[in-house]
Amino acid sequence: MVGKYKNVVGENNVLTGYEDLKQYSTDAFGRWRGGHFTQENLVSAVVRPSNTNEVVELVRLSNEWRIPLIPFGAGTGVMGAISPSNGGIAVDLKRMCSVIDLDTISRSVTAEAGIILSNLDEALNEKGFLLGHDPYSFPIATIGGAISTNGVGYRASKYGSMGEQVLGMEVVLPTGEVLKTRAVPKTSVGPALQAMFIGSEGTFGIITQATVKIFKMPE
Repeated sequence: MVGKYKNVVGENNVLTGYEDLKQYSTDAFGRWRGGHFTQENLVSAVVRPSNTNEVVELVRLSNEWRIPLIPFGAGTGVMGAISPSNGGIAVDLKRMCSVIDLDTISRSVTAEAGIILSNLDEALNEKGFLLGHDPYSFPIATIGGAISTNGVGYRASKYGSMGEQVLGMEVVLPTGEVLKTRAVPKTSVGPALQAMFIGSEGTFGIITQATVKIFKMPE
């Protein structure tokens, strides 16, 4: 089965060594607060896709073989959300780290889920803008992980939680289908589909892109 994953993401982007599996089998809660590892609570492998199409293929493969997938941002959460209960495959999204679009008129930015928050913030700073999210893990957390856990940073009292800043997103559903929600600040009718994925810790789909609000840098 590992060979089929290698066909999708490349041989160098499938990890099976014990130290790698251990690293991807817990978040900051386990590493810093007494978590322990046994052969039973490790992921079976780690895959590192580079684009949405590869994520789609990984999901379809895993559906075929009934193997659970666990989205992995940077492992900075403190809830144990990425700890496997029964093996599975960790999907490391950090290779998906591009800024896709920066719209200074509507004050929004679209980026891939694996981009590190501070890297995205630095790109915005060059244009006179900043992210409204600044947690303790700002230099290492990913935007997809912050949305999946609805992270609250130091700036939340002014700008809101990470979820409140989301305008739209692209998500690979458990069926392998890709859902894209329109990046609009407010809607008056219809269900807010993206709300299903904010704070859901990857249980309903894998976030691959997100459009979030940006804010002018203070004078």
